[in-house]
Amino acid sequence: YSVSQIVTHICQKASFRHALRNITFWEIPRSGKYKKEKGIGAMYKIAVCDDNKDLLHIITAKIQQYCKKCGIMVEIAEFWDCELLLEYIESQRLYDAYLLDIEMPHHTGLEIARIIREYSCMPYIIFLTAYDKYAVEACHMDIFWYLCKEKLDDEMAVALEKLFSHMSRQEDNRIYVISNKRKYVKFYYRDIIYVQKNQKNVEFILTGGKNIQERITLQDVYQKLGSEMILLDRGTILNLFHIQSIESNEIRMDEGYRIAVNPIRIPEVKRALSKYWGSNI
Repeated sequence: YSVSQIVTHICQKASFRHALRNITFWEIPRSGKYKKEKGIGAMYKIAVCDDNKDLLHIITAKIQQYCKKCGIMVEIAEFWDCELLLEYIESQRLYDAYLLDIEMPHHTGLEIARIIREYSCMPYIIFLTAYDKYAVEACHMDIFWYLCKEKLDDEMAVALEKLFSHMSRQEDNRIYVISNKRKYVKFYYRDIIYVQKNQKNVEFILTGGKNIQERITLQDVYQKLGSEMILLDRGTILNLFHIQSIESNEIRMDEGYRIAVNPIRIPEVKRALSKYWGSNI
């Protein structure tokens, strides 16, 4: 490398460091709305990305104010350079939730959201925008919320209420990780509706219409997932949490999925389901 290239690289890294501000909010009042559900010592990690620094600080302040009021522990990372956020994502330094400005230099919030989805199915994504023209495309991306910048005072509290409510209900926080040379993906056990064999792979059918494949045997997956699953046959694993009803030759799952089943296996499934709900209610 030439001296000029080295200097340029150092300057770029220095500018990246100045493009991030981490804020950790630790205070927990004696009566916190989410304290019982989430547990003392647990913390949500939130990334906020907007090239407008003033607005970025305002959004962060509103999140802090809401979390202080509700007794929520949160770590907020402010990014006013989306390139640095992408660097974090691609190095697998991920967050529970992202608030993304849609229109930014170099990359749009839509592009960043797509990249986030490549690395994790878990994060909640909220778009920040002054324009309605992206709303339709955002809806097709399974985005959690669409927040208008001009209505932050009216809508921010509602969005945060929904966000933390959804995250706090994720009581089963066990995570399944797929990590190999080609991909790194993680998702909650609770998000698995069922697993099926697909040639040499297994296919995870997840909530929100997501499908993910892994090169592994179905038996190995079953051993990893544990007692909240039932091995229906040599080709299918069901998540007991997502079973809605059992018919004579069919099991109806959440989100409209229907799994054919041999009537001989029905009593076994019913026993497993009764045992599961008996220990979880």
